[in-house]
Amino acid sequence: MIFVGFSGGVDSVVLLHKLKQQHNQITAIHVNHHISKNSDRWETFCREFCHAHDIHFIAAPVYMEVPSEAEARKHRYNAYRECCSEIYLAHHSDDDVETMMFKMIRGCGLTGLTGLKDVITYDGLTIHRPLLKTTKEEIYHYATNHGLSWVTDESNSDISYSRNYLRNKIIPAIKGKFPAFTTNMMRMKENVQEADALLTEIALEDMKQTDMVINNIKQLSPTRRRNLIRFYIKTTVGNLPPAHQFNEFVRQIETFSNGKKPKITLCGIGIGVHHNRLSTV
Repeated sequence: MIFVGFSGGVDSVVLLHKLKQQHNQITAIHVNHHISKNSDRWETFCREFCHAHDIHFIAAPVYMEVPSEAEARKHRYNAYRECCSEIYLAHHSDDDVETMMFKMIRGCGLTGLTGLKDVITYDGLTIHRPLLKTTKEEIYHYATNHGLSWVTDESNSDISYSRNYLRNKIIPAIKGKFPAFTTNMMRMKENVQEADALLTEIALEDMKQTDMVINNIKQLSPTRRRNLIRFYIKTTVGNLPPAHQFNEFVRQIETFSNGKKPKITLCGIGIGVHHNRLSTV
């Protein structure tokens, strides 16, 4: 059985239609966030689409006290986890570019510029993105050629949301001036992924060589030291702290002798010095 996230928008409609050509057993999961006045109409559309194409349908209602993009995403993925351990989502190359641009604007590190992954496991949920090398234009072309209908979320045009402003204003302006923008961003993504993979290899080697002993970590060059500490935090916790918090933690490690032990807490997990080693505490 294949599970597919199905909003009713053109991207998920095309993904569902494509997958149906390849697999018989498909379940579409529609998460109704109950934010828009059209939410119930969209759920009805999705239910009827699935009935017409012999696709099993699950409606997952969620309710949020304070609606936001971040909260909607969190509730949506939690709804997926309640139904399955693997989900197919309709992210495409334009989404990938948008994600990289958004993270770049927020001052992300190298990993943030590696873009979306074709397959990734996030908190126990494996996400597949088979349309990641497909453009939005190609998706519309497929939908039109196959006579597919879809719904349109009016909030996608609300530029008060940062991502919508980027999608509807900034990126089209860049493409208008630089037509090869998307292609070049995908090339950059490949280069960044190679560089990020190399940093991971170096961090793994340094982790082995230092055995995470503080005095050994101090012997590394500043760049390798920061790379190792960053890698350890990310692989242990799953997230990185804000830059100022990370920099302060590194400074504490660099100056640590026998005084106050460095410690940082993320997502309820403490990382610090224990028996002269960097570890969970």
